[in-house]
Amino acid sequence: MVYVALLYEGVGQRLVRYEASNEADFFAKLDARFGCYVCLWFTEELIANNEKVHPQSPC
Repeated sequence: MVYVALLYEGVGQRLVRYEASNEADFFAKLDARFGCYVCLWFTEELIANNEKVHPQSPC
């Protein structure tokens, strides 16, 4: 799965995109990279055909 999220880091917003096996793995990657952030929304997409599995979701 590919996860896309809009984050606020205290200074500005950042759109991030990570490949992860599940939602928990995705948020673990965000925590490791950014530490402190606010997730404004996120979505997950299939890698093979980029089909959206879930609509934009609040974090």
